Amino acid sequence: MRFLCAGVGFCSAMWMMQKASSSSTKAGAAAKSMKGFLIAKLYYEAKEYDLAKRCVSSYINVQERDPKAHRFLGLLYEIERNVEKSVGCYKRSLELNPTQKDLVLKIAELICTINVTDGRAEYWVEKAAKLFPGNPVIYRLKVSKIFTSDNGVSS
Repeated sequence: MRFLCAGVGFCSAMWMMQKASSSSTKAGAAAKSMKGFLIAKLYYEAKEYDLAKRCVSSYINVQERDPKAHRFLGLLYEIERNVEKSVGCYKRSLELNPTQKDLVLKIAELICTINVTDGRAEYWVEKAAKLFPGNPVIYRLKVSKIFTSDNGVSS
């Protein structure tokens, strides 16, 4: 296996999950994909992010309406500093489960790290401000370059 084992328990768990999910039939492939989320979490713990991404993506192909899986994939993209893909996954997770208010703040923070001029940052910061009034993170985002720029107004 490509990853370094954090301990015997971790290696045993990975080996058993992979062995149990290996099959050549379509039903076996679906079963393997269903376990992909669990395997992805183990790869994440081993810091094998590409393998974790591959496993959770296979799982999402079978269980496309699982908000936890989309959120986890967003985290993996965030680790890679792929903000656009991370935001897309977080937004999908939020669509599937709108009670994840913390994701609104996460999306606002991430969008403010990239140079966008289409109003997305303002939209998400204002949405987060309504959910978390007085939050210091929102204040920091509002004071950031997006809200302090002259927005086309000449001095």
